[in-house]
Amino acid sequence: MRLQNEIIITILEACRRPSVQRLIMIKARLGYETFWTHMNRLLNENMLKCSSKGKKTVYSVTGAGLTLLERPVASEGVFKFAQKRMN
Repeated sequence: MRLQNEIIITILEACRRPSVQRLIMIKARLGYETFWTHMNRLLNENMLKCSSKGKKTVYSVTGAGLTLLERPVASEGVFKFAQKRMN
């Protein structure tokens, strides 16, 4: 089983180039439920944004998400970092 931080980083990496749900799930090797658990959290934390391209919803990493990707992940959780950043 992967650590939650690893899953989050993998999703953010997959969204460096705008991607649809299916491609992100494949790149991150996630099932539907796990995918949406993490995606909802990343969207709520403004690490990802979604936009429409025709009939497709596309997800891409935001500046906050890029900052997280550039920072080495320490023992503290990814979202603890996000909360500190937002305060």
